[in-house]
Formats: sequence, C-alpha cells, structure tokens
Amino acid sequence: FPVTIGHSRLDEYKKRLDGDVDKMYSLGFDALDDIFVVLLPDDIMLVVARLWHSKSYVLTYFAHILHKQGLNVLFYSGEMEASQVGYRFDSIAGHFSNKALLFGKQMAGASYYEEYLKTLSTSENYFKVVTTADLGGRYLNMNDVNKFVAELKPDVIFIDQLSLMTDVRSNHNTPERTKYSNLTKDLRVIANTHRIPVVIAVQANRTSATKDEDGEAQIPEMHQIAESDAIGQDATRAIAFVTTQIDDTDQRLIKMAVRKNRHGKYGDFKIRVDFEHGKFDEVKNMPLRAGIPSEAGKF
Repeated sequence: FPVTIGHSRLDEYKKRLDGDVDKMYSLGFDALDDIFVVLLPDDIMLVVARLWHSKSYVLTYFAHILHKQGLNVLFYSGEMEASQVGYRFDSIAGHFSNKALLFGKQMAGASYYEEYLKTLSTSENYFKVVTTADLGGRYLNMNDVNKFVAELKPDVIFIDQLSLMTDVRSNHNTPERTKYSNLTKDLRVIANTHRIPVVIAVQANRTSATKDEDGEAQIPEMHQIAESDAIGQDATRAIAFVTTQIDDTDQRLIKMAVRKNRHGKYGDFKIRVDFEHGKFDEVKNMPLRAGIPSEAGKF
C-alpha cells in the first residue's frame, strides 16, 4: 500500500489509543454485548423473527436502551399508532402494565406514571415515533428518511419493518427482491455517510417454522429471511430469535442468536421476558455457544 494509506491507519490507531473514537453503544444484554461487541455508528443491524414472535417489542426494547444512553431515536412503525409504541416504551422503561395503559384500566403505580412522563419530557434527547398517519396514510420511503435525517439529526434509526417501506424507484412490476435490495442499500448509505446506525425488523419466512431434536422451535437462519440474499448482504449484523411460552405463565422465553457479525463472535443466549410489564432478564446459567454459525461466510 502507498505510505500515505499506512500513515492514515496509524493516525487512526493512535486516536483509538487516546480514546478519540466513534461512540459505541450497548444493546442491553451482557451476553449480546460480549458476542456482538456493541452497536457501531455505521451498523445496519437486522432483527429477525417469524410473524407473531414479538419483533416490534424487542425492537422497542433496543430503542429504549439506546435512548437511555442519551441517543436521539427515530422510530418508524409501519403498523402501529404512535401511542401504542409509546405505551410499549413506557412499559419497558417504567414497568407499567401495558394492557392498563393501552385499554385505560387502573394499575398499580398509576400516580407514578404522571411523574414518570414529566421526567421523561425533560430529557435532553428525543424518542421520535413516525407512523403512516404522519405520512398521509402511506408507507415510509427513502425521501422521507433523508428529510428526517436532515431535519431531526437522529443518532439511530429503527425501521419496523422493512416490508412496510416503499421503494420510490420501483413500480408494481418491480420484483420484491429488487425493492428490498434498493432499500437496504440506501439505508446502508445513510449509515455510512451520516454515521447513523440503522436497526431493521425483518420477517423470517415459512421455512423457519421448524423444531429441533427436542421439539423446541428453532431460531431462524439467514437463508430463512424473506429475500435474504438482498437483505443479508447489506447488513453488518443480524440477530435472530424465537419466542416460546414458559409453562402456564404470562412470561415468555426468547432464544436469541447472532447470525451475522462483521466484528466479534457468534453465539446464542436466552432471555426471560414479561411483556406485560416490559421486564427483560437474561438467563445467566445458559452457557454461550460461541463459534462459527452454520452459514458463516454466506454473505
């Protein structure tokens, strides 16, 4: 390599030694941070699960964790109202009953809820929810994203979900694969040029509805993402999970695995979740299975 390139890398390395580097952010789970080596400013991260396995709730949890660390969060929901996302955020942040908030029922800690909202309103960073109602009843497109980036200057963008975005370059004859490819490539440009990580919920296809030797639901693989070749190639990280009920309780067990990771390791872990009160607890006694995933090198 030319000497100038070597000097450039050396200067950057010295800056890193001095702590002058891009900020990196935890995603809220020790096991995930250990495997994932935290979220970086130019990441395109996929959150993958089957239909009805709580992708939106997990996405909201990650968004809350990053907001708690001081980031300005732009959150697009293609199917929920802003208040529904807000109540989920409140449940996760303050462990209020989500059903009570959503359906207007009495709940424990109701008096504290008003104080919580007042405190939240004084936060220096924002959590901005954008829905189809804000866009005149249509889905989000990249023109909207670029406008929000210019006006709001978010620190992180959440897309719930990719199939509920519109590709402005496509028409009704354009294959879905091409639409998704255009969107992920455009979002990759946003992450690279503006140093804004983008976290995207994507759905696993029907072939992911499989069980292991013990009869438990398996975590989706990369090839089981809808249009995975188009989406997976542009992602820098991918987390997949499956949700199962714990006995006869209202709690759920999330089995989560890192399926793609340009830095760090691969592995899986479990989380016990009370979705009603927004409580996420790692199952500490499960050993990590670190190593190479079954599809390493595919992308």
